[in-house]
Amino acid sequence: MMAKVIFDSVRESIDDRVDNEKGMLEKQREDRHVAVGSFVDAHANILNAMGLRAEPVSGKTATVFAGGDQLGTGEMRLNIGNQETFLHFLQTLSAEDVREHRTLPSDLGKLVGVLEQQMKDHYSYEKPSDEALNLLASMGSIVQEFDRLGLQEQVNTLRSYLEKARAGYLREDLLVQRAHIMPREGWGPSMWHADCTAESLKRLWDKAIRVLEEVQKNPRANALAEKLHSHLLDSVGKSMQDLSQKPDSYYARSVSSKAELQEVLEEARSELMK
Repeated sequence: MMAKVIFDSVRESIDDRVDNEKGMLEKQREDRHVAVGSFVDAHANILNAMGLRAEPVSGKTATVFAGGDQLGTGEMRLNIGNQETFLHFLQTLSAEDVREHRTLPSDLGKLVGVLEQQMKDHYSYEKPSDEALNLLASMGSIVQEFDRLGLQEQVNTLRSYLEKARAGYLREDLLVQRAHIMPREGWGPSMWHADCTAESLKRLWDKAIRVLEEVQKNPRANALAEKLHSHLLDSVGKSMQDLSQKPDSYYARSVSSKAELQEVLEEARSELMK
């Protein structure tokens, strides 16, 4: 029950504060860091009790888990600051709490989103940060607690991260995710040529091939590398087919000609066929 009281308290206080801070930030952008600092000071004890911390994040949209409200771009985000404390907080909850507390599943789900973003931000390909490694170390226990609370679906992405880390290719998987080169609804490598200059198209395909080469370096990521290679090869083929079916006049007013785009795609396919 204490956990429910803490969660209610932080939700209500943040809900009230968000409206005030948001208006202030819109009127006085130059004081945004002061405003965020005031927010953190005002709620430090509550956040600490849950293992959370609020911090300014440059260039990102900060979503406060209470009610889904947002402070503007580059203002603030809640992060899991102490994994052990956050885990203890989860352990004080029961499945009955989750069933009876109307907003609790949604709030916990948003905190899971925070964990997922922390992994994406801090588990870099070159060298994972200490924060990411600590988070990864506690992730198994956090997933178990969500399972116990009947919120298995909330942690499917975290479960996937954990499985890939244990299999030895989480860094490669996150590298591919950050590059946005796997299939996505409505967009992907097979469509790049439709909205790019030849120069931009070359940059995109060069980056995709570099990512593939990095993934191929790790024997444990062989399945991912094969999937990515097949996807890129299929995408460049679809791009070339689409380009060949359009008349030259279609690109008459484009910055890049059909021939220039075709040359970029042929070079990319050649690299992928090696």
